[in-house]
Amino acid sequence: MISIQSLQKFIKLFVLILFLFLQTNFTFAQNNISVPFSNGFVGDNTANNVSSNSRYLNSLGWTNVQFTQNSPQFIFVAQGNDIPGTVLITDFSGIQHSIPGFIKWRAPSGNNITTPVFVPTSGASLATNSSNGSATYNITTLTYIGLTFNGQTLPIPTSSTPGEVTGNAATSGILDALNAYLASFPSISINDYTVNENVGSLLITVSLSASSSQNITVNFSTSNNTATNGSDYTTITGTLTFLAGQTSASFSIQIIDDLTFEPTETFNITLSNSINASILDGSGIVTILDNDNCTLSTPTGSVTAQPTCATTTGTIVFTTQSGVEYSINGTTYQASPTFTGVAAGNYTLKVRSTSDNTCTTTGSTVTVFIPLCAITDTFGPVNGYTGATTASVLTNDTLNGVPVVPSQVVLSGVTVPNGFTLNPNGTITIAPGTPAGNYSVTYRICEVLNPTNCDTATVTITVGSCLDFASNDCDQDGESNGTEVLNGTNPGDACSYTNTPPISSAVYATWSVLDCDGDGVTNGQEIIDGTNPKNPCESNPINITMPLSAAFLNGDCDNDGLSNGDEMGDNINNPNDSNGNGIPDYLEVNNNSPSEDDLEVFNAVTPNSNGENDVFVIRNIQNFPDNNLTIFNRWGVLVYEADGYGQNGKFFKGISEGRITIKKDDQLPIGTYFYILRYTNNGNTKERSGYLYLNR
Repeated sequence: MISIQSLQKFIKLFVLILFLFLQTNFTFAQNNISVPFSNGFVGDNTANNVSSNSRYLNSLGWTNVQFTQNSPQFIFVAQGNDIPGTVLITDFSGIQHSIPGFIKWRAPSGNNITTPVFVPTSGASLATNSSNGSATYNITTLTYIGLTFNGQTLPIPTSSTPGEVTGNAATSGILDALNAYLASFPSISINDYTVNENVGSLLITVSLSASSSQNITVNFSTSNNTATNGSDYTTITGTLTFLAGQTSASFSIQIIDDLTFEPTETFNITLSNSINASILDGSGIVTILDNDNCTLSTPTGSVTAQPTCATTTGTIVFTTQSGVEYSINGTTYQASPTFTGVAAGNYTLKVRSTSDNTCTTTGSTVTVFIPLCAITDTFGPVNGYTGATTASVLTNDTLNGVPVVPSQVVLSGVTVPNGFTLNPNGTITIAPGTPAGNYSVTYRICEVLNPTNCDTATVTITVGSCLDFASNDCDQDGESNGTEVLNGTNPGDACSYTNTPPISSAVYATWSVLDCDGDGVTNGQEIIDGTNPKNPCESNPINITMPLSAAFLNGDCDNDGLSNGDEMGDNINNPNDSNGNGIPDYLEVNNNSPSEDDLEVFNAVTPNSNGENDVFVIRNIQNFPDNNLTIFNRWGVLVYEADGYGQNGKFFKGISEGRITIKKDDQLPIGTYFYILRYTNNGNTKERSGYLYLNR
């Protein structure tokens, strides 16, 4: 637990610190007052209000003892229960010591106050006359210092035998007695002075409140404040003497007139160590007014680093001058000519004298650009088949952190591929028919108000394939991709569609020149002919203008086992018609029995005028004009004979033309017949025989 005594000590110490703080920080409202004492004692702090090993101050060879206080009044005041202040003692070596602390109690006990007792808050080592057995005496925070009023006596043992002093803590009575003692002396004071720098010698007058029958002395000294010894004034120390009956005394201080423009400056005059008088106001202030003109060079500088999209502030650097400090806003100054972290804006350069902050000069204005940021974009996939226009590249670009307005910037293309157009509003137009792939457009934007404030970005545009978009008609068959997907046709195949494009269609011209069924006749011609462009077995051979497709040649339109190519013959515009009925062989069923010479015998004859097998067909017999055909009935009777069969209308049509009793031109009965074909091939006679079936 904290004892009451310890708590009291803490409170007293806190009060003293507070007083000293006020004394240090508010000296403009204080009076430095002091009063001299002729003698007193110094001893050990044995207990509260008890000093042991006590000696008279004079017995140690100490003189000029004073108690001083920085007071807001012209009397001593107390903070709390004690009286803070400073004890001044000149030791045996002539050195004056200032010992801070507070008056705590009085001695002796009783109503007669002879000696206020002072408790130091910091120590000092004072030279002595060795009467204490040592050349020094150490004053500590465990020491008591008594201050005996002039004309009073303090009964302690002789100086050679230290004794004990006791008393009590009647501090209020001590303050009254101390102020009464202060009032008993004539008081010394000093005024403040204001002079021009060129005054030369300044006469300082120190006043005494009343004349005295004794000579009075007081020490004086000067010290720097904003004025400096040697450049603004010449420091001086000394002692003033008031002869008996005098009430004023003077000394002079030399003021130095220089050629430097300076602010108003001050230095201090301090009175101390008065003898036979108190000091009522021991602090004087001398104010020096400058008589020189402000001459500063016009400041210059530049923006050495402009903001970027990554670093949003800039740097301004002044051209260095001596004796100045720098400002970019006219309110805040700094010693360094470099300003970093500067936001965008216009700044006026300004300097002021380091010796007088009223001396300023303004220079040029510099601009920290608002950061302009072109941001990379990605567009797509876009429809290159029909052509497209992207959103604006300016949409996510910023000026000073907010989206740009197109009128704030000038847009230009740095790299723009063929088929791409960068529009003034920032959109990009892709021409129709642009192949699929990834394309890059690089653009640059510059601020209209600051044309050198620019930035560049690259846009990536993905152009999709034609089939990526349902609205396209990639195969140009008149139906969109989406429609063909729904219908189950192939959107990439112009011949895979549901509805034939009308002649009025925009794609008809492209589609009409195709041959979707591979029969050699274009789609458009088949529309004119009234045939089906998707049916290879339905066309007019005379209009064949395109190569026959492999699918058509390998096909079998009449399903007779013979391919279209085999039955077509050498002239595709006039295909084989073995029976001369006007129906090409590839469209008419002809049963056959191929020979080694590509002779194909169709062994079914149905002379019913339906256009199919109305005659006995021997395909390619025209290639062997030197031939003979004989036909017999089942009894071996010759019913038909012809030389050069297949030529000049010579065809067996189920009518007798043999040398038999059967009447010529009579229709032969239905049944099975036997044929013999003899022909010459490259000088060689060959024979082919077999059965044929006649039906009606």
